[in-house]
Amino acid sequence: EKGFFLMVEGSQIDWAGHSNDIVGAMSEIQDFEAAFEKAIDFAKKDGETLVVTTADHSTGGLSLGKGDQYNWLTEPLHAAKRTPDFMAEEIIKNGNVEKTVTEYIDFQLSEAELKAVKTAAESKDVEKIAQALRKIFDERSNTGWTTGGHTGEDVNVYAYGPQAEAFSGQIDNTDQAKIIFGLVDATGQ
Repeated sequence: EKGFFLMVEGSQIDWAGHSNDIVGAMSEIQDFEAAFEKAIDFAKKDGETLVVTTADHSTGGLSLGKGDQYNWLTEPLHAAKRTPDFMAEEIIKNGNVEKTVTEYIDFQLSEAELKAVKTAAESKDVEKIAQALRKIFDERSNTGWTTGGHTGEDVNVYAYGPQAEAFSGQIDNTDQAKIIFGLVDATGQ
């Protein structure tokens, strides 16, 4: 009756971008998509709900189909049952690289890939192990990155429902909140 405002943040996508973790990024996108679909379903039934999704910035400078390979391969990403960060933590806990990668990756690592992870594991440094695992997924999927920081490209804004047209065109991200508050003031809710 009185209406509501709900903000859902997919914060792990930013962390995945900073660490150049394609497995973590795609996992977070799938989770966010599922939440967004639920919101759209609610809005379709309700008829009075506006759903807006956006980002405040992009991170990592993701490149799909790196080098001379203009083909991005998703199969290696689907083979990951957990993120490289999770697997790195498991390797630290159990001390067994082969057991961990066999349990959480649905493809067999090459000798060179396995050696790289084992070498990283000798350091007992979670980040070094995760980095070695991330590199495997990047190489196998043809994923590239330009930075570990924020990037400057525009981010998309998607809106569905009443007043969705208020979010069309190019909008400064700081103006999005002003638009939302303006819509709330206009409807008295």
